[in-house]
Amino acid sequence: MSTNDTARKWLTRLSLAAGIAFTAHAEYDLARSLGADPAIAAMLPVAVDAYVMAALRWFKGFDIALSLTLMGAAQIAAHLLDARVMVVNIPVVVVVSLLVPIAIWRTHALAREEHAESTAEDTPASVTAPLVTRPLGGPEVSAEVSDEVTLTEAQARPALAPAPPVKPLVICGDRRVWPLVVTPRDTDDEVSDGVSGEVTERLPADAALAVIEKCWVRGTSPTETARVSTRSASYVKKVFGRLDEARGPQPMPGQMTLVPAEVAS
Repeated sequence: MSTNDTARKWLTRLSLAAGIAFTAHAEYDLARSLGADPAIAAMLPVAVDAYVMAALRWFKGFDIALSLTLMGAAQIAAHLLDARVMVVNIPVVVVVSLLVPIAIWRTHALAREEHAESTAEDTPASVTAPLVTRPLGGPEVSAEVSDEVTLTEAQARPALAPAPPVKPLVICGDRRVWPLVVTPRDTDDEVSDGVSGEVTERLPADAALAVIEKCWVRGTSPTETARVSTRSASYVKKVFGRLDEARGPQPMPGQMTLVPAEVAS
């Protein structure tokens, strides 16, 4: 420790001791002037001076100013009462009564803040281990294996056979399971494949409808009409039904038609 540090240390201690000794007497007299017993009156300087020392020890600006303000207020009130410039009144009693509670509150607050800071400093920070990498092309590192450890070559697991596809099932009473069979939907626009099973070229909608109407007039069967119009037989039957309802029965080519007399005249 240097000479300057030693001098600074002892000067601060001397200043604090002298100030506490001087102010403690006035604070004791102030408590006695308000009617406190001698043993109880001695607690006023102890509480105020302990707060002053705590504020200087942890050196908090707010608490240093507040503790010295409390000490100064006690000094002023004590000297005014001792010089009989002021008499005991309600404001003086209120101020002196609040000195000790404020000193106790702030002293404990400073101690708790110091404890929290010291705990945070003592907690070790997480240390991240450095990542060690081996440059490419470097020497291989041989690992020593104890005699108790036996190294065996890893055996490749046989490939699993793919599971067979599962067909959807339908359960129909009496615990019997039947395979689900879905028939293709017969739509109106289905292309007719004829009897031979060969798919013919699909006609446009207007052309197919015209072919169906011609076949209906000629009396062609729905099956043959479906083959010629490249439409399904069910669709042809529906068109035939609509034509029958709209136009009524038509005579075959070369067939004579009976016309009522009223119409003929």
